[in-house]
Amino acid sequence: MKHFDNPPGPSDFGYPSEHLHQVKFLNLRKKDFTVLPEWIRLAEQLEILYLTDNQLTALPDWLGTLKNLQRLHVAGNQLTSLPSSLQQLTKLTELGLCDNQLTALPEWIDAFQLLEEIDLSDNQLTSLPDNIGLLPNLEVLYLSGNQLTKLPDNLQHSKKITTLDLRANQFETLPSWAFTIHESISVNFSNRYKWNAISVHGNPGKFRSEISSTK
Repeated sequence: MKHFDNPPGPSDFGYPSEHLHQVKFLNLRKKDFTVLPEWIRLAEQLEILYLTDNQLTALPDWLGTLKNLQRLHVAGNQLTSLPSSLQQLTKLTELGLCDNQLTALPEWIDAFQLLEEIDLSDNQLTSLPDNIGLLPNLEVLYLSGNQLTKLPDNLQHSKKITTLDLRANQFETLPSWAFTIHESISVNFSNRYKWNAISVHGNPGKFRSEISSTK
């Protein structure tokens, strides 16, 4: 990253200040941010925000004021928790939080009723909140590289999930509702909902090798 004599503003990253209120996409990967610049909050129409591979240890409360956000990617930082203001981002469809230091998810995770994909890989999660099963549009859930030993029962009601990645956790067993293997090697969730892929490699339990289906 280039050296700045003064705190960098939006124009230093290719986003002229006078047009910031119209910006819908911000790519701020690998900018060495330790604190999120406040000028980002001026992008009131922002829909997509990439903050991956910085050095953020926390997200500011004002991030929740960007209520048009649909995709938020904060992978590769040092986050240990999420501010409660994020539950105001009710338009989110993608949330990328992999490769951080999260030890828990907030109970208000079900505020993201439009969420389709969430990546929680490579954190320090030991459990998941029950409310993660109350996301009616969730399709993809990445959980690899954590310390999980069980899945919340509410997850069995996630009718739209097509991909569940459980690799490299601490699962000894999975609940009976998690998957049923058929001769077609499809994964049937609770005997009703087809999961296209479920990955369980790298857990201490003995499972069938990675299972997938194109059905």
